[in-house]
Amino acid sequence: MSSGLTEGNDYKFMIRAKNIYGTGSYSSVATITDASVPDSMDTVTTSVVAGEVKIVFTVPDDNGETITGYDIEILQSDGTTYTEETTECEGSST
Repeated sequence: MSSGLTEGNDYKFMIRAKNIYGTGSYSSVATITDASVPDSMDTVTTSVVAGEVKIVFTVPDDNGETITGYDIEILQSDGTTYTEETTECEGSST
């Protein structure tokens, strides 16, 4: 078991068995990435298309773990409160 890993770094391991007669050959190299949160989106653009808001963005780096969704927060008319949009969000990213 290894500890003190840094998020997003690749680590390589080899293992071999030993007994009273000696030590066997090493295994092939096993690589693992200590994943972290996805990067933020650098460029996000919006437009109105047929009365609906269209949001376009480039998929950020997932940093070792598949992105499973996106949260959209909408600034309310009070100018300070954001609420999460949870319905009627369709589409794809580039």
